[in-house]
Amino acid sequence: MRIFVYGTLKQSYGNNFLLHNAKFIGNKIAHGLKLYYAGGVGSFPVSQPSPEHSVLGEEYDISGEHQDSILARLDRLEGEGYMYNRVEIEPGLFTYIGHEKAWTFNRMRECPNENGVYHWNRDHW
Repeated sequence: MRIFVYGTLKQSYGNNFLLHNAKFIGNKIAHGLKLYYAGGVGSFPVSQPSPEHSVLGEEYDISGEHQDSILARLDRLEGEGYMYNRVEIEPGLFTYIGHEKAWTFNRMRECPNENGVYHWNRDHW
């Protein structure tokens, strides 16, 4: 199983330690997603499905003996089921999409994008 991350779980960000037993595969562009800021300075991103957009992030392989514990930690961080939903975006590749009842996307500021590819950096705010 692989995980695509686009915010605070990326390398050099505060929650990346939750992936210490995962194998970093590399940078990846995930298609069909758009990113928004969840709040003010130091905020984190929230993704929403959007067929014409893409998101730059990182891909990790979490297969193996630690898969269940990694998923449990990620699900807890992301509020899986009420803040975010873990969704398969490609065969075997999952990410966390903002739960539509938890976020008001039409009132949120979009993250920067270049040619329709969104990316999040805490310093862009």
